Amino acid sequence: MNLTYIVGDIHGHLEPLKKLLRQIREDAERRPEGRREVVFLGDYIDRGPSSAEVLRLCHPRKGEDMEALPGFSVVPKIGNHE
Repeated sequence: MNLTYIVGDIHGHLEPLKKLLRQIREDAERRPEGRREVVFLGDYIDRGPSSAEVLRLCHPRKGEDMEALPGFSVVPKIGNHE
């Protein structure tokens, strides 16, 4: 089973993002094995207090897993606030 989770409009709010990523990980653990990916639709920055931390979390280095979602492919898109 392939799973794709879509996340958008984070706007620099790190703690709600961390909570959402925990929920995604827990949901995926309850499902059959398969490809897992999370697509970030952009708008990582602006408004919230933690834009830099959000960017670091959502954009792992090439070839590295996202720390919060090991085993997931990460597809970061650019929003209109970047």
